[in-house]
Amino acid sequence: MEEEKEMSFFDHLEELRWHLLRVVIAVIIFSILAFIFKEFIFDKVIFAPTHSNFISYEYWCLLIKKLNLSESLCLGNNTFEIINTEMAGQFMVHIKIALGLGVILAFPYMVWEAWRFISPALKINELRASRTAILISASLFFIGVLFGYFVLTPFSLDFLAKYNVSNIVSNMFSLTNYINFVGTLVLASGIMFQMPILVFLLAKIGLVSATLMKNYWRYAFLICMILAAIITPPDVASMIMVGIPLFGLYLLSIFVAQKVNP
Repeated sequence: MEEEKEMSFFDHLEELRWHLLRVVIAVIIFSILAFIFKEFIFDKVIFAPTHSNFISYEYWCLLIKKLNLSESLCLGNNTFEIINTEMAGQFMVHIKIALGLGVILAFPYMVWEAWRFISPALKINELRASRTAILISASLFFIGVLFGYFVLTPFSLDFLAKYNVSNIVSNMFSLTNYINFVGTLVLASGIMFQMPILVFLLAKIGLVSATLMKNYWRYAFLICMILAAIITPPDVASMIMVGIPLFGLYLLSIFVAQKVNP
């Protein structure tokens, strides 16, 4: 620890350079693997929500039947086409997806390298707290990504694929449009699940308190439901399916704020 404290500014820059280099190498390795396993990644993962046998559609329809609701509420009967309109479109999408997956798969290692860089400057109690915070943040991110992929994407895709202003208009989505749509939903969901971490930081600096959040829980619930209504088909069941987890994050954030400032 003493040795690290005596390092000069340029020594720290050199140390940072090696951390960044290892992160870049990890991203490249995962990107190459993602590029090689093209069929699995595109057919079994990225385009899976376009198939009627996607696991989210099957479980949703099973729930609809158990609740004795109309089977018209089942999802997954998508009839749209995905087309490529650019000469190098498919190749560039392949590269883009490989790099994106490389970053996502290397994310835990990136966080670990960041922690290794800052840990020498932390005290023992700060080290323990930072380990916990990093673990929770990474876990929430991946939970959010899964929520975006298995819940937000199929609900939103089903609604938008079936929505039309006239029967003479058929839906055909470009490859890049579909990739950007799914990618945005999944990553936005991962970031959205960082709410408890954000509240923790805001509570630490005194901008947010558990009391304040408790007083405004009704408004928070309304906002969560409005967001859920925007990103899901226009029915109450799907809105609740998405809105409740969002509000659950808000309630968890209240608990976090309470722990920071009892």
